[in-house]
Amino acid sequence: MNRNRQNKESVLYYVLIFVAISAGVAIFGLFPGRRGGLEYGEWISIYWPYPVLVVVILFFYKRLTSKMFKKLNKQNEEQNFVLHMSKFVKEELKFEVEDFRRLRESEKFQKALFDAYTIYQDGESNEINYDKLIQKFEPSTKEYQAVQIIIRETKILKQHND
Repeated sequence: MNRNRQNKESVLYYVLIFVAISAGVAIFGLFPGRRGGLEYGEWISIYWPYPVLVVVILFFYKRLTSKMFKKLNKQNEEQNFVLHMSKFVKEELKFEVEDFRRLRESEKFQKALFDAYTIYQDGESNEINYDKLIQKFEPSTKEYQAVQIIIRETKILKQHND
């Protein structure tokens, strides 16, 4: 139903743009000095495609930019998630630059961080859940400690989102 409402609003938006441009062309054509010696009917018959052309260009421009920005927003959300988790890991475990470098180079940890983001966005599943995230690491490692904090913070963020 929400999608249907968006479609109605977008159709109304384009209809209003078309009407406004058509009215502008019609009013502009009323001034004889602006028509270049043409009769009003001739002038309108020459310039009638412009409102349609503007609406078509606007429609495709909005479609193209909305797809581009949707990708950018998803990347920004993921980046914000990673920064948020990094902040908590750094504060609680007092990690230094060298520790973060090791985490960044660890493929297992990067996969766990991405899986935590997936859980945050889509929820737990049989393939990806909190238990499987923590099982990948030995309890004595810094990665294990960091993943524990990431799991805790992901649960908190997920609660606030729902």
